[in-house]
Amino acid sequence: MFGNIILGTWSCSEVQPKPWGKVAGYYDTRGMPSVSLTGGVNDLPLGADFFGFIDDYSEENHWDDVQNPYAEFKLYKKATLGSVDSVLGKSVGPAVQYDRDFSLKQGITRLGLTFEPNLSEYIGGDSLVGANVYPFSSENGGVQLGVYAVDYFFDDFFCYDGFFDYDVNPQDGKPKIVSEIQAGVRIWKNVYGVVEGRYNEYLDDKFGAGIGLELLLRD
Repeated sequence: MFGNIILGTWSCSEVQPKPWGKVAGYYDTRGMPSVSLTGGVNDLPLGADFFGFIDDYSEENHWDDVQNPYAEFKLYKKATLGSVDSVLGKSVGPAVQYDRDFSLKQGITRLGLTFEPNLSEYIGGDSLVGANVYPFSSENGGVQLGVYAVDYFFDDFFCYDGFFDYDVNPQDGKPKIVSEIQAGVRIWKNVYGVVEGRYNEYLDDKFGAGIGLELLLRD
């Protein structure tokens, strides 16, 4: 929830999987330095895709007081609804996601749909806009709705990244929102300086801002 590496290698005789990722370190205005590993693999066997991240942070500026990490892993497959190059071409399909707060005994498995329209004709080939709908979950995890977007533009000099998750009936019976919006600028090769607005209703101190560095792991 506090940031963003991607772990993944897979082999396929017909389509070469495409791994990507980023590693980041932030300082949060709430006094929570954090590190994040984010990434995924596209074009896995059977046309599936994988996305995941692991976040960890320390409390109140104590760098040696590392908390239990939080992770999410998503495996999904988008079906072809028309021409592959059309907006709705390869855009919607089933998804399974595993959420794990390592301070708790068990994680939550979610089952639903993901939707990622092809908007490359309008907002560039490196752009991604998507949504998740998870009506089913284990461990009384409730229903989760989410939207997300990412883009690199002006020859990858600027970037933005963000998500908005709404847990309709989480375990304590109260709806919760978690959201982050990030903007960044390339400062050297694949290294970006980023600022990030953060809102998390699972925390006592809900609002925060992060500033840090990200290393983009891709060609």
